[in-house]
Amino acid sequence: ENKDQKDEILVCAPTEGHLDPLVNNLFSDVFNNVLFRSLVMQRAKGDKPLLLTRSNLWIYFRLEGTAGDGRNMVALHPFKIYGDEMAYSSQVDHRYRIDGAQPDAMWRYSGVPNDVRTSPFYSIDQSDMGSSWSKHHLCLLYDNPLFLKGTKAQVERRQREKIREHGGEDSPSYKTQVLGQWGAEAASSFPPGSVSWAS
Repeated sequence: ENKDQKDEILVCAPTEGHLDPLVNNLFSDVFNNVLFRSLVMQRAKGDKPLLLTRSNLWIYFRLEGTAGDGRNMVALHPFKIYGDEMAYSSQVDHRYRIDGAQPDAMWRYSGVPNDVRTSPFYSIDQSDMGSSWSKHHLCLLYDNPLFLKGTKAQVERRQREKIREHGGEDSPSYKTQVLGQWGAEAASSFPPGSVSWAS
C-alpha cells in the first residue's frame, strides 16, 4: 500500500441550500461517534468542507454554485462521486467532474425529477447519455418504508393525504415530488449563470 497515495471522494450539490444540510448531518454523525471520530485526522468547514481520514482518504464537499463555470470542480480526481439534488445541477460542472474523475470511478447521482430539461440528471435518465448508467426510480408512497408502516388503512390514509396536499394526482408537484416522474417541460429565458445579484 502506498502511504503517499491520495484517495479522493467528491460529494457535490448545486447550491448551499442543498449541500449545507448534507454536510452538517454527516459531520454530526461522524463526530458524535467515537469510532468514526477517531478515524478523522482533519476537518474543515466553510466554503469548501473537507474530511481527511488517517488512511489518507480526502472527502471533498463542493457546491456547483450559480456561475455554471465548473470552478469548484477543478483539480479534483475522485474515485467516487456522490451528487445530491442533481436535477438542479449544471452540464458544465458535470463535464468537469467527468474530466477529473479517475478511470472507472463510481458515480451516484440522486435527486427528485422536476420540470427542467437542461441538467445532466435529466440527460442521464432520459437520453442516450445515460445508457451506461443504472437508474432507479422510486415513488414516495409505494417505495419509501416510512410511508408503508402501519395497517393497510393507515397506509391508504397517508396516500390520500399526499394526493390532497399536492393538489391532486394530476398536479405537477404530485407527479415529480411523490411519484418521482418528470413533469411538464419548463423553459427559462435566463441560461444558468446569466443572472446575478447586484451588490
